[in-house]
Amino acid sequence: MILKNCRLLPELTEGTGLTYGDVHINGKFITDITPCGSLCPTDDIIDACGQTLLPGLIDAHLHAFIADNPKAGDPGHSAAGRALDGLRYARYLLKNGYTTIRNCSDHHEFPIAELRDQINAGYFTGPTILTSGPILIPRLPWSEKMEQLWGMVADGAEGVRQAADFCFSNGADFLKVYGTGSLSVPDGKPGASIMTKEEIEESARAAKAHNSYAAIHCHGAECIHTAVQSGIRTIEHATFISEETLQLMEGRQDVGIVPTLYAFNRFLKMDPKPTWVEELLEQTISSLKNAYRHNILIGWGTDVPMSEQLEEVGKEFRLRSQVLGYQNMDLLKQATINTAKLMMIDDTVGSVRVGKHADLILVDGRPDEDISLMYTAPAMVIKHGRIVK
Repeated sequence: MILKNCRLLPELTEGTGLTYGDVHINGKFITDITPCGSLCPTDDIIDACGQTLLPGLIDAHLHAFIADNPKAGDPGHSAAGRALDGLRYARYLLKNGYTTIRNCSDHHEFPIAELRDQINAGYFTGPTILTSGPILIPRLPWSEKMEQLWGMVADGAEGVRQAADFCFSNGADFLKVYGTGSLSVPDGKPGASIMTKEEIEESARAAKAHNSYAAIHCHGAECIHTAVQSGIRTIEHATFISEETLQLMEGRQDVGIVPTLYAFNRFLKMDPKPTWVEELLEQTISSLKNAYRHNILIGWGTDVPMSEQLEEVGKEFRLRSQVLGYQNMDLLKQATINTAKLMMIDDTVGSVRVGKHADLILVDGRPDEDISLMYTAPAMVIKHGRIVK
């Protein structure tokens, strides 16, 4: 297959200086990028008519089985039900340009890991899924509820090691741990550290021992700093990240943050609002604006259920642009190559390059000049060389 007359963005297209070209696809790989008109008459040809060709989008923070099923939050919801919820959500995201997603929690029966395997085997069409196992959490008053849904208690370094071994032996792609309090639990202190330094360090070590990495749910500045010092690769949310930590991260490619601005939307709708909500949002905006001033990897995550994605699938683009003031090209890089680097998959996805997977989207217009084009679904989505939209 050849996509002819594609508009190419140099920042997201490697190995060529072309700004317009024909992209050759064989099987699931990009095999060539040539000047417009370099066609073989026997090829299956699709005319992009000057539309912008981008690598497929990547969402590095979502919970796939939290779709639009009212049973999704029920501890008794079956593994099969969770997998089917995940499939429905994954397919929706694929149609909207997300060719890779990272699932940041799984049930003890690993339904999303099974869904990943079924998609990889070709039984279902969906995005490439990378998934953690259950989230590792210390024993707390609310940890029992977390265990029923998507958590696993791991106390002390030894507990973390054993829990990590359980996750990876059951097919986890990476380790997810809970470093601080949360907006979703009843303690009302999202910035408070709940994991010890030793537990965080062991999380990073245990993941590395399995040739992987650890991601940490982390709002508070102190815990974020500890996580960066300890070898954690991705800081999820990074709500109160400090200047000191940003300086520690400056220029590094082995660590980054995955903000999830969309997730704050649901807390602004709360009635009555907890007293900390407005202050939290103000601090978040300040911290993430400051992070943008530094040379650090900023990845892409939404952290909202399918029901909210249905309201506005491109809201993370809109919020980062309008609220944080992030520039268009940087937003496109965050949703593609930056996130691929953080997830250690940039050898196969994240940019348009010969030898990489043909995970691509066509956008009708110039999103580098008008980011609002990313607020809705792209004109075409290609996953592993197959047109899926």
